[in-house]
Amino acid sequence: MKKSILILSAIGLLLACQNKTEPTQEALAAQMAQIVAVHDELMPMMGTIGQLIGQLEDQYQGDSAQTAHLAVIGDLIAANERMTTWMIDLSEVFTGDQIMGQSTIPSEMKTQVAQFELSAQELKVQMISAIDQGKAVLAEL
Repeated sequence: MKKSILILSAIGLLLACQNKTEPTQEALAAQMAQIVAVHDELMPMMGTIGQLIGQLEDQYQGDSAQTAHLAVIGDLIAANERMTTWMIDLSEVFTGDQIMGQSTIPSEMKTQVAQFELSAQELKVQMISAIDQGKAVLAEL
């Protein structure tokens, strides 16, 4: 009797753990769709960043009163470079078909999907912040 209870408990525990650790393909596809949606939202901002860099560089006089001006240019360049690096990294980890939802993502890649989902949100914050700062500096000129 005790053996039966132990065996049933062990089986139940294994089944419970197995169900919680394996993400469904639908969940991974939904996460990837969210990553792509953030990417699609950020892509037009790359042009805005480029324009702001150009405008700020044209206005920069090179004097010590404009150190914040120079810092904002650096932040814009950093955001632009991070977006480029992020896109390259994404394409090196996942196939184009996996990114576009045309191919399944192996459940072993759940950690990478979660990391890219988080990094996409962090990138979004960085880009929006740099753009807002660039626009603010231009408005002060």
